[in-house]
Amino acid sequence: IYVINTATNSVSVMDEGQGISFQFVGWSGDNFVYTVNRPNALINGTYPQQVLKSFDAQSGHITTIDQTDAQSGGNNVTFSSNIQAVLLNDGIFYTKFWDRSGYYASSSLLAGKTQVIVKTKPDGTGARTLKTFDAAAYQSMQLRSGEPNEVYYRLGGFDQSGVQKPWEYFK
Repeated sequence: IYVINTATNSVSVMDEGQGISFQFVGWSGDNFVYTVNRPNALINGTYPQQVLKSFDAQSGHITTIDQTDAQSGGNNVTFSSNIQAVLLNDGIFYTKFWDRSGYYASSSLLAGKTQVIVKTKPDGTGARTLKTFDAAAYQSMQLRSGEPNEVYYRLGGFDQSGVQKPWEYFK
């Protein structure tokens, strides 16, 4: 990602890396919020698959707001992922949820883990968890913007016998 300084007519690197992609969340004041996605992070589970970051345009400083964890589950791999973040007038709202992959991946692998909805300031300070959910009960989480300064979260999943639960909406 590059920064263009129109006052000095210069270009500089904001963030970079190999084998990664960026998802832009947007600007809030002097802070640019984005996620770094590392699709190959789960191969060995030793570093975060996704990192939520904020770049302060005044100072040039990058702050890591949150990042995911990876955990091996034998023939399965469980991992957490910041699936979406949105900017509202008073902060960043984002989801961080555990999911699993692998041939024998069952929701029981998620026992003891939680899905979370978090709010923080655009500079990464003041983070607080707004809501938590049992990861074994809710394996899917989606976010969408509503009216101005409004966001909706949708949760869903399967019970232990594989029957799909109805989606639940939270505002």
